[in-house]
Amino acid sequence: MARTSVWLLVVVYAAFVALGLPDNVLGAAWPVMHRDFDVSLGSLGVLGLAGALAAVTSSLIYGWLKRKPEPWVILVASVALMSSSMIAFAFIDSWWAVIALCVVWGLCGGGIDIQLNHFAAKRFSARHMSWLHGCWGIGAASGPLILAAALAWSGSWRVGFAALALVMGSLALAFWLSRRLWPDDADEVAESSGAPEPASAAAAAENPPALAARWLSPICFFLVVAAESATAIWVPSIMTEQHGSTPAQASQWATLFFAALTVGRFALGAFGDRIGNRRQVRIGIAAAMAGAFVFWFFGATISGAIGLGLMGLGSAPLFPALMHETTRRFNAAWTQRMVARQMTGAYLAGALMPLAYAALVEQIGVKAIIPTAIALQAVLAICALLLDRVTPATSTFAQSGSGDRAPSNAPTP
Repeated sequence: MARTSVWLLVVVYAAFVALGLPDNVLGAAWPVMHRDFDVSLGSLGVLGLAGALAAVTSSLIYGWLKRKPEPWVILVASVALMSSSMIAFAFIDSWWAVIALCVVWGLCGGGIDIQLNHFAAKRFSARHMSWLHGCWGIGAASGPLILAAALAWSGSWRVGFAALALVMGSLALAFWLSRRLWPDDADEVAESSGAPEPASAAAAAENPPALAARWLSPICFFLVVAAESATAIWVPSIMTEQHGSTPAQASQWATLFFAALTVGRFALGAFGDRIGNRRQVRIGIAAAMAGAFVFWFFGATISGAIGLGLMGLGSAPLFPALMHETTRRFNAAWTQRMVARQMTGAYLAGALMPLAYAALVEQIGVKAIIPTAIALQAVLAICALLLDRVTPATSTFAQSGSGDRAPSNAPTP
């Protein structure tokens, strides 16, 4: 960190904000947007699936990307392309064009996410990593807020997309102007993390983790993303269809969830190490479930807003705490492959659950979303407790206070 420019750190913080900006805009706009394209409310699941599969594709080709363009090249190109696609959203009238643009979003977002996390993990401290992910939350909360302001001012979601395109275009220009701050790949030197050296394949074979742990860990990540995506994507539709809110008001409710999640992430970076990862997960699940029950029962009231905020706060530590605990659950020989399996679980949830929720909405309606999220959280609580039981802390990190260094590529980095 001593060799890293403070201004570069500012740029990377802004990049994480840019990464979050478009993530929840479609969900916020969908209550009015789907009528313009003459498709059902549940068609949002198709868009979520298209974007998620495109993001998975970005992750698969990351091995090639990281050896070619420098980080700032990917960042500038991806943000500029996302800005252009937002402008296109403001003018298109074809459903197939919407799907194509969601694929572009997924490819760009996945490329930025992987590259930024890879760069930040090598350059910045654990605390900064937590706060960087909090900056993603700022972007995720700001996107629906910008859209809500545009809807209130003009009554058109297209104006909201045009406004977001202007913001993203400005960020792309700022990233290009700051390109000289980025170090050359040849000069990159990873910070010393104190991690143990990777063990040999033979050592890994001799001391594998329990089979239950190898399954429970990715299942937990699947459930975290599955439960969180219910709120992240469907709250605007719940508010308009079930509680009679205007589209602008519904976007503000979506912003509330991500604002609470962001506050939780920043608090996690400040003092989360004192609590411990496993305790954070248990408290987070309990808080998210309690908030979901309150929001389910009280809806568009002050109590409902408190419940939705509690859902965001409870969701905040789940992904980073589970990821950071990987080095404590598994020995050094297995840590890297378990991170890969966990991310696979998260990716699968991101790809499959939007479609599953869409089918649920088509059959039952949006009233089924929150009860389903509560059920998923209950299963997550059971799986997390079982995982804790079969994975006593094994590594030299077991009592360390290092923060979250693992990349986060789900609906909530």
